[in-house]
Amino acid sequence: MKLKSAIKQSLAKKILIYMILLMLISSFIISVVTYDSAKKELDEKGKIILKNAATSAKAVIDSYDETIRMGIITREEAEEDIKRKLMGHLQADGSRKIEADMDLGENGYLLIYNSEGLEIMHPRLEGLNMWDVVDPINQDYYIVREQIKAAKAGGGFVYYNWEYPESDKIGKKVTYNLYDENWDWVIAAGSYIDDFDDGANIIIRYILVITVVVMLLGGLMSYWFINQMVSPIHKVVMAMKKVGRGDFEPINEMPSEDETGVLIRGFNQMVASIKTANEELVNQANRITYLAYNDVLSGLPNRNRFRTHVNNQIELGCEQAYFVLLDIKDFKMINSIVGTQMGDQIIAAVGTAFNAHADTCEMIARSSGNEFVIWIERDSIKALEERLNLFEKQFKEQLLSLKIYQRIKFHMAVVKYPTQGADFNQLISRVSIAMKYAKEDSYQRTIYFEEYMESAIENNVVMKEELESALKEDQFKIAYQEKVSTQTNRVEGVEALSRWHSDIFGTVSPVVFIPAINQSQLTVKFGYYVVKKALNDYPKLVQKYGEHVTISINISPILFLEEHFLIEMKQFMNQYQIPRERLILEITEDIFINDFDLVQNRIESLKGMGILIALDDFGTGYSSLNYLTNMSINELKIDKTFIDRILTDEKTWILFETLTKMAKAYNYKVVAEGVETNDQLVKVKEAGIDMVQGYIFSKPSFLNEEEL
Repeated sequence: MKLKSAIKQSLAKKILIYMILLMLISSFIISVVTYDSAKKELDEKGKIILKNAATSAKAVIDSYDETIRMGIITREEAEEDIKRKLMGHLQADGSRKIEADMDLGENGYLLIYNSEGLEIMHPRLEGLNMWDVVDPINQDYYIVREQIKAAKAGGGFVYYNWEYPESDKIGKKVTYNLYDENWDWVIAAGSYIDDFDDGANIIIRYILVITVVVMLLGGLMSYWFINQMVSPIHKVVMAMKKVGRGDFEPINEMPSEDETGVLIRGFNQMVASIKTANEELVNQANRITYLAYNDVLSGLPNRNRFRTHVNNQIELGCEQAYFVLLDIKDFKMINSIVGTQMGDQIIAAVGTAFNAHADTCEMIARSSGNEFVIWIERDSIKALEERLNLFEKQFKEQLLSLKIYQRIKFHMAVVKYPTQGADFNQLISRVSIAMKYAKEDSYQRTIYFEEYMESAIENNVVMKEELESALKEDQFKIAYQEKVSTQTNRVEGVEALSRWHSDIFGTVSPVVFIPAINQSQLTVKFGYYVVKKALNDYPKLVQKYGEHVTISINISPILFLEEHFLIEMKQFMNQYQIPRERLILEITEDIFINDFDLVQNRIESLKGMGILIALDDFGTGYSSLNYLTNMSINELKIDKTFIDRILTDEKTWILFETLTKMAKAYNYKVVAEGVETNDQLVKVKEAGIDMVQGYIFSKPSFLNEEEL
């Protein structure tokens, strides 16, 4: 009996020891697998967060480029504003408190260097040059140099050792680095590796705590309960293996209140904790994935997801499609008028309107700012245009439902797959070229890509050289289009229009060479050149039309706001001895976007010299009535796009007639541009227009026949 009892006791001990060892081994496996999996996942997600943070920071910086160029904010003001947004306010001691909403871990933050290693933005080291700073452990590793190198190579991660904030402790750190050449800045989003692993450490600690509890409970179990424990222990072991495979299902609890029941409940608590932690990781991963492929503001796919869709459709054997680039015209002006909140609603309305009738062969995505890309599988241009017309109709209805009554226009560019582009990169490149032309042509709604456009882009350098040479060699000619009185049919004035015939490019349209002049930084030089040539022609115009004739010259916003413009105009008037009431300078309403008060002051100064001012292209902007009632001009020129619709659109006619009456109430002379038919002429006379400019009377012509 003693021997049998000893055997039982020995067996009980062995079973108990085996049970404890099994639980320890299983817990260890779960801990290692879960920790390793969680750590790897968190490390990868941490790197993605850093990359997204650096990219977002660069986007914030880039958003200031236009405002700086427009003179709305200085470079220094923009820098401090950027630092406050990306990090926080400057403290009295020269440090900068980390206050930004961007979550880069407990000790993570954004840094900015210039390409010489100067700290542009840092919590403690701002203003110091870090070019020669080395890794405190690896003295041969120059941290900042490596970050600049990675950023200029297109972006990349850099690993090094660095002290924790407010501590002498050194930890492993990683940064993702991007280079912004416009600012000559390296943007680095950094965090300590330990910050990424906090979630994994919490999981392992929780597992260890639960395991210890389980071990204590198991150790307190009596030997005579061993037989009852075998079955639940087996269940625990099997459940642990499932957890290791990612199956976090709990064990059915037993009604027993003894150690066996406690063990199973403890195990289920542990599984529930692990499952919760795993779900948080999955949700975080899903969120990151969503942001990688979707635009938050509009709810539309972003460019990455659009690229994937296009590539998939091509791989599936799509035979023909159209790649459309859509840009909301004058969106910055719209935002300034209706506010950014309503501007955001307009952005969202584009996607809502298109998707109202979209099928599986179509997709719209927001590629940037106010620009959208559309993939439409249609078998003809006619079918494409019907689809785009349907979209615009739905878009107008969507705006009305949002109580947005502004008239929104689009620039549209189209490239055809596969004849004009065989893959996404070629399609986006060519449709972007077509969009450039669409933005330069205010009359055409949609521009279709043609081969010459690509060639023209490639010839930009040659074009710039030719333009500079043309200015030096006086190759530009001035043609004049007559402005005829509706009362007397007498030519009251002419508008000076520049023309160019190049030895290399042949006859070049103003639609092409005017934007090229702007891109070549020749706007001011060319503007003064045209003014001098036109003023020099004035005596010949008097001989042809009489002393009453006026001469109108288009002045670009860049030239109008040029520092010495008023001085130069005064000198020109004295030099060419033109009666000042015979010179009209034409400006467009988009000039007022820069600084209404500054522009108005310049207008008053020019009028003080006796020079007349005309507002050109009236009716194409978004705040024309505001300008009509608040500025001091002499002449109003209603744009051709308005004239084209007065015979077919009753609302346009009513608005046209009303605007004419308002302008005349302010004693403005009113000119109708682009009148081409007798029916149009009759209609504009009915509205009370003073003068007409258009092909019905004359096309632009040169004073000298040899210039033809």
